[in-house]
Amino acid sequence: MRLGFPNYINALPFVLPIKVGAVQIDAELALEVPTALSSQLQAQQLDLALTSSTMSFEEHLFPLSDFCISARQEVLSVNLYLKGSLDGARIALTSESSTSALLLKILAHHHWRQEPTFVPLEGPLDSYDGFLLIGDEALCNLKISGYKTIDLAKQWYEMTALPFVFARLVAIEPHNHSRLLEKLEEALEWSRSHLDQILTAAAQKCSLPRPLLHRYYNLLSYELTSEGKQSLQLFKQMSAHVQPCRP
Repeated sequence: MRLGFPNYINALPFVLPIKVGAVQIDAELALEVPTALSSQLQAQQLDLALTSSTMSFEEHLFPLSDFCISARQEVLSVNLYLKGSLDGARIALTSESSTSALLLKILAHHHWRQEPTFVPLEGPLDSYDGFLLIGDEALCNLKISGYKTIDLAKQWYEMTALPFVFARLVAIEPHNHSRLLEKLEEALEWSRSHLDQILTAAAQKCSLPRPLLHRYYNLLSYELTSEGKQSLQLFKQMSAHVQPCRP
């Protein structure tokens, strides 16, 4: 069995206990950016992955349990960086997450009611009016000179009063994975009681101060709540009105 996780520090509470041997699982780990995980799921190169929540909308894939990565009110690691007005701006989208890119398009259309032009992020950052960064790169660049930082989870909360679900555990087959799910719950429980080790591993990967990392993990939730499910449904409904992001 192959199991995928985002190669960001937000997934460390799942990944680190497995890596250090505190939790034993009968699966091979793959660590990739969310779009790569989604592509590998589509190609059946992975059996399960904690990947972009948009994948849970695919009819041929199966959301598995309530494991997720979500944030309420703010997240710090999914940011739009903007020079001036969004309306008519040329906004570059990272290729690492279809969900975050779709969220930005939904916010532009439904929340801000402005119409930027979205393009792939391919050139120097300062060649764009704005750009979307996610994950460790965004967390390590909370401020970028000449740009205003806009936290997309915070904007979603302002619009909906709901948390935003960035990733879900998705499988290619609806098999009974109860043993694996028990192990993932063990991993989260280990991480809750070994926060210092999570912070140390995160600091080694990102070279960020521990108080910031501690604040970051306090913003994240790894189990889908009823509000999270409501948020996902609303996100899916709103996505019908904007250009989709693939994969």
